[in-house]
Amino acid sequence: MNKIVMTVLIGLLTLSGFVSSVNKTFKVSIEESKLTWTGTRVNYDHTGSVDLKSADLIVDDGSLIGGGFVIDMNSIRDLDIDDEKKAGRLAGHLKSEDFFDTKSFPEAIFKITSTKKEKSDHG
Repeated sequence: MNKIVMTVLIGLLTLSGFVSSVNKTFKVSIEESKLTWTGTRVNYDHTGSVDLKSADLIVDDGSLIGGGFVIDMNSIRDLDIDDEKKAGRLAGHLKSEDFFDTKSFPEAIFKITSTKKEKSDHG
């Protein structure tokens, strides 16, 4: 079974500092943010990155309540293969119809439609 897991690191954003009681939309700095992926198979995995085109987060009373990300799927690249030609082949395969079909779907859109607070062990 193949799977891809994506991790988003958002630059210059700390939600715990917000005290506004009004919904506020924050633009995410795409230059300072990083979106990474890990693809796994039975015997190995690969890691890489992909660029954000835009991103925003909606905060209400200090809590994340929505937002979204637009991802440039044509920017997908492998980061763990040292041979540039092999890394390019893998990226090309991921862009192909076998995976993300970036000619037909150049953008991926991730929308936060709901959030849920969970109790933490820290209070």
